[in-house]
Amino acid sequence: MILLKIKLFGWIGFILGIFSCTAHAVQIDALPSPSLDAIGIQSAPFKNWGVYPISEMEKIVEALTKQHSSPAMNEMVAFVLSSSTDYTPQAEEDKGLWLALRIKGLFDLGHFQKVIQLIDTIPSSEERNVYLPFYFNALLMQDDLNRACLISEEQNSRNAFWQKAEVLCQAFEENKDKARFTYELWREKNPQDTFFASLISHQLYGTSFQQEKIKTMTPMDAFLARKMGVKGTLIENIPPFMQGVEPLKIKGGFKNAVNLKILMENWQQKKVSEDEQKLRLVQLTTYLDVFHPDVRYMYKNRVFDERMTSLNVSPLSVFLLGKTKDTITGADVLIALKMLQENVANLELAFKILKLAEMDTLVEQWMLERIS
Repeated sequence: MILLKIKLFGWIGFILGIFSCTAHAVQIDALPSPSLDAIGIQSAPFKNWGVYPISEMEKIVEALTKQHSSPAMNEMVAFVLSSSTDYTPQAEEDKGLWLALRIKGLFDLGHFQKVIQLIDTIPSSEERNVYLPFYFNALLMQDDLNRACLISEEQNSRNAFWQKAEVLCQAFEENKDKARFTYELWREKNPQDTFFASLISHQLYGTSFQQEKIKTMTPMDAFLARKMGVKGTLIENIPPFMQGVEPLKIKGGFKNAVNLKILMENWQQKKVSEDEQKLRLVQLTTYLDVFHPDVRYMYKNRVFDERMTSLNVSPLSVFLLGKTKDTITGADVLIALKMLQENVANLELAFKILKLAEMDTLVEQWMLERIS
């Protein structure tokens, strides 16, 4: 019995020793903290934003958000910019640059509510403060002055932006003496900001407003001009965030090849150049090759087979080669959208990327905009 107990305790000690060694051998690393740039308000069909020069992507996003002629393009760009991704390896000095670029892009597109929602998802209040000027401006563009001014009141920083915001907010409060004092102090330091000053002066003193032609208009200027009913041509170049784009209404899609042929033949009857007609044929043919190969095969004839070789190949296309569902990035999708905007001939890569990004319906809507 004693010998049995000794053997039993020996086995227990042996097993515990194994577990002890195993416990020391296995190390569980802490999960990486989410990248600030990875946040979004809906899940994305891509893993991250990609390792691309941020300066080049800034040019692409600016081009995509400057023109508001296509509601479908507007929706596709907004979807990409507001999407969340997985963890993203990133240099510390680049932290937050992609998020800043995305917020500015959404603002220029006029998706002010998405700007607010995206900034609200930032977990750290300290990091969120950096983007609050966009938050304030987005609220102004939605005519939510009260909420915007609550944000302004909470700022301890006395930088130029929040000083100007304080002047604007106090101009609409009941205490006019306090508002005039704040305005005069600000005016001494900012004599060059004549348009904003004349609007505030009109609000506080009832002075006549002299309409002037200005080169740029800030969101605060736009808010005041709209609030006071200022009319007339005031600005040389309307900023992107003020360019209205009609709400996207999904039209009936390409139900069958007969409808496609009728659409194209109707479009060819419009008074446009032959090159432009061929361009639409190229776009439609390429679209069908990628999205509806069965329909493309059914109508493999003169209407859908004309190709245009004189158009330039987009240099952006090299970034899209060899991409798969597991390797596409947010930057790839934005590059594909830029290629669509350029109306280049080599659209097959762009269409494939957008199909991988699950944008079939919006791409079809964009195609309908081109030929209807």
